[in-house]
Amino acid sequence: MATNKIEIYQNNSRTIGCYIYGGLDLSSFTPYLTVKRSMSDASPVIEKIGMVTDPSTTVTFDLTPSDTSLAFGDYPYDITIENESNIYTVVKDILSIINGVRY
Repeated sequence: MATNKIEIYQNNSRTIGCYIYGGLDLSSFTPYLTVKRSMSDASPVIEKIGMVTDPSTTVTFDLTPSDTSLAFGDYPYDITIENESNIYTVVKDILSIINGVRY
């Protein structure tokens, strides 16, 4: 089984790319990255709107040090693409905040 785990050092910047296959024209969709402390939490700890960087396959999200200033550990995330009439969850896995030496 493929893994889509994302590892980021605490307080670091990171661009996350998501490759979406299936023949959709992504230019009419808005991509969202949602990260929570646990699946049962009501509020996300990170919520980002991404950019469609290739209308046939790719969306990206830019995380800043303030986004990744979470306690180290594992957080569930998903990436969805949405337009006026459709919502597709394209990936769901774990975002791991890694304890760095400097921070």
